[in-house]
Amino acid sequence: MITKTQSYFLDYPAEAKVWIFMAERSLTQVESDVANSYLTQFVPQWKAHGDALKAGYELIDNQFIVVAVDETPAAASGCSIDSMTRIIKEIEQKTGVTFTDRMLIGYRENETIQTEKLPNFKAKVKSGEIGPETIIYNNSVTRLNDFWDSWEQPLQNSWAKNWI
Repeated sequence: MITKTQSYFLDYPAEAKVWIFMAERSLTQVESDVANSYLTQFVPQWKAHGDALKAGYELIDNQFIVVAVDETPAAASGCSIDSMTRIIKEIEQKTGVTFTDRMLIGYRENETIQTEKLPNFKAKVKSGEIGPETIIYNNSVTRLNDFWDSWEQPLQNSWAKNWI
């Protein structure tokens, strides 16, 4: 059975590069429209050293921007990655929603995505408020196969399992 996550970027190789930007909260329709507008303009013209990148993006659950690049034709470079980050920062400025706080941890509670700053997240895990079966998001994955297989994991199987 293909999971929801595995249904994204089907025409990309498993080793494609990915970046995940998590919003601090679910976006409104207007904020989603803004993000989509910026990304649909940026992604098709995205280049590295003058070479077009085979890239795509998904706005998942109105909270995650996932960008993928098939590096077979051309690899993303430092400058091209910086340009992508600038677009994300522009989306932040336009919407007032943060996407680049790496101290923010996402998890699913009653089918709703929640976010917590790392210290609060740790405290909730230690107190049992966030349990071992709670699905958490590993936004640090960098390859598409890892996105497909381990972006969403129960806490007990995740990078944060030592806090249980």
